[in-house]
Amino acid sequence: MKTVKVTPDNIISIINVDFDDFRDLQKAVGGHFETVSTKTLYETFKMPMIMLVDEDGIMKQKEVNRLGSYFYDADGHGWPILGDIVFAIAAGEDIEAPDDAEALKIFLKMNFSYLKEE
Repeated sequence: MKTVKVTPDNIISIINVDFDDFRDLQKAVGGHFETVSTKTLYETFKMPMIMLVDEDGIMKQKEVNRLGSYFYDADGHGWPILGDIVFAIAAGEDIEAPDDAEALKIFLKMNFSYLKEE
């Protein structure tokens, strides 16, 4: 299943992830992951969009992810998102791929001009 990944250096890409495989999700994020769900994500996408982030980003001294920190409302509380972010949809207890990863990538690039492709 395809989804969108954004790195700390603002590289946006579409990746293939098996959302039914815990290890594949870990590989996509770069370690043990946690889900992040915020009002900003919901209001931006008008759906239960979540981010998968490395829960050990601080310990691993990963770089700040500008987009992830924006969606996490880090300006308000001071705790940024570190490392890569992977977008997903919350479906009850499950995590699913967005319906259209390409459209999601285009939307993000249009609204966050600092994002770039490799």
